[in-house]
Amino acid sequence: MSHNNLLYIWIIGIFLNIPLVTFSQEKDTFTGKYKIGKYIGEANYTYTFTENDTILDGMFQFQSSNLQALLEKKDTSFLIKGNFENNLPNGSWTFRFNSFQSNKKSKLEDYQYVVNVSGKQRVVNGEFIEGYPNGTWSYVVQEIIDSKVDKVTFKSSIEFEKGIPQKSFRIEDQDQELVGRFLRNGLAHDRWTLYSDQEVDEAEAWNFNEGVLERIRINKRGNSSEIIIFNDIQSQTKTITLDKRYLDILKLKLKPKETPEITNSSILMLLDQNDRYYKSIDTILSDINPVTFAPKFQVRVPYFPLNISEKKSIDSLEFWNQKSKKISADLQQDTQLAILKLSDKKVRLLLDSVDAISEKILDPIQKISAYKNDSILSFISRKEIVDKVWLEGIPTISGLKTEPKINISTQNKSNVFFEIEKLSKETLEYLVAIQKELDKKVSKQRREQKAIELEKKMISQLEYLAVVEKSFQKDTVPEIYVKTLGTIKENAQKKLNKYAALSDVDQKLEYAKELVVCFDALDNIGETIIKLPEQQNEIKEKYQDAVWNPFTATVMNEIVKKRITQAYEQILIPYFLQMVEQEISCDDSIIWIQTVYNTHQRMLEMREENTRKLERKLRREKDPLVILQLFQVSPNNKEQE
Repeated sequence: MSHNNLLYIWIIGIFLNIPLVTFSQEKDTFTGKYKIGKYIGEANYTYTFTENDTILDGMFQFQSSNLQALLEKKDTSFLIKGNFENNLPNGSWTFRFNSFQSNKKSKLEDYQYVVNVSGKQRVVNGEFIEGYPNGTWSYVVQEIIDSKVDKVTFKSSIEFEKGIPQKSFRIEDQDQELVGRFLRNGLAHDRWTLYSDQEVDEAEAWNFNEGVLERIRINKRGNSSEIIIFNDIQSQTKTITLDKRYLDILKLKLKPKETPEITNSSILMLLDQNDRYYKSIDTILSDINPVTFAPKFQVRVPYFPLNISEKKSIDSLEFWNQKSKKISADLQQDTQLAILKLSDKKVRLLLDSVDAISEKILDPIQKISAYKNDSILSFISRKEIVDKVWLEGIPTISGLKTEPKINISTQNKSNVFFEIEKLSKETLEYLVAIQKELDKKVSKQRREQKAIELEKKMISQLEYLAVVEKSFQKDTVPEIYVKTLGTIKENAQKKLNKYAALSDVDQKLEYAKELVVCFDALDNIGETIIKLPEQQNEIKEKYQDAVWNPFTATVMNEIVKKRITQAYEQILIPYFLQMVEQEISCDDSIIWIQTVYNTHQRMLEMREENTRKLERKLRREKDPLVILQLFQVSPNNKEQE
């Protein structure tokens, strides 16, 4: 035997002796409190844990019921039961939702107490395959009386194949029943018929041809009518879901007198009710994993895709139209213009023009924006869009600088949205011109009204100064303070007299704005002066020390740091009051008030500081500005560092 053969046998021997290793995941079971959306109850399910993810795999049961609540008032119970495979619903599923009340009477049967219930019950049954509804799904809504089904208020039966509706379906309520069918690709096909207890024959019928709704026939009290929808489609088509958007598209296809027939359609009512019931299940399942549980009835509609140029024009016309609507609303809601309109013919013509523009241009363009927002613009031909919003064609504006005039253009345009964009921009320019013209009409009146309002404010401020002066006239208050307050009042009165002498409205308005600010400042100066005597007393008390007097053998209060207190009382306070008496400017009033405040704060701080060096410098100093500098008071800063 060769060495190569021996090596081969040796290697095989090694592998035969290695035990077989298999990888498997053990399933865990969860039992306890659980929440899905608004539903809270007890859950029991199996799962595996892979790469930090919980994978539902195996049985799943989630339920809630409360006997005590049932006996006392009402119990809202539910049961959700099915299976998962690799985190996707699979196999048979049952959903049961109850809203029951009991009659509070019980009976004993086979050693058990039985309580009858009444209320409403929703029961949903069907199968999933790989996360998709499959086979026949039934949705039943029942009214229960004394634990027995009294009547079925809604019933839906739809057959699916991997989520796509197939073959025939049936949806019914107490008064009517809808039957129809689908092709294997889920497209609505053939005749969908509604039978009603109110009609001998079929009440309503929708005729589909491979997803295209060609016509609708409606019978009411023996009268029959037919509505043609998409009879001869020349454009390309697109498949969409039969939902609210589809209904909006149908409304745009119909004549005004036909629209109520669709809006009040019993077929649509049943389809909408069925869709809402299915969405209630979809909401629950989507909280567990990304499963889509909806009928998704498919239809085909004409499709007119928007090119890049058209999309750009639509964005622009929306932008211009929003600006125009803002100007239009401002002008229409202006109360002064409404009054002027009664006596001024020009104003009346301009405002009538604004009303016409809103009705004939702005509102129709807003409809186009709504079509875009509802995602239906590309399912309407360009001609249908114009016909729907403008029965006489796209309007144009002429005579921007003369009397307003709106012309209607009936010429066919190759680029509809570009023409509407152009119209939207021209409309904005026109409204801006109208706004400027109307502003000229009302600006003088508005300025006069504004001046009157400011005058009332100034009189009120002047009266406040008089009240402040009067409240300060006391025997205990030094005359200098009362005199200074009088000076402030006289200063304000002089400025008001100057204002009254002006004749030009614009000058009066501008000066009134200045005076309102100025009088506020003067009021603040008056309030600051009122506080000065109290602040001085605070400083006197702060700078007193208890000293032993050997001659009288008593403890007496004595002023300390006299040079600082004398500089404050004898130089700075008179300096502050003198500035006011010399008619301090309104611009300097803020600095004056802050300087007085900062000085008072520094006086409080210096009581606790070592001020020997400062007191030596104050020995012969009489200049208030130098003293403020020595006190480290900066009139331009609100806070001292």
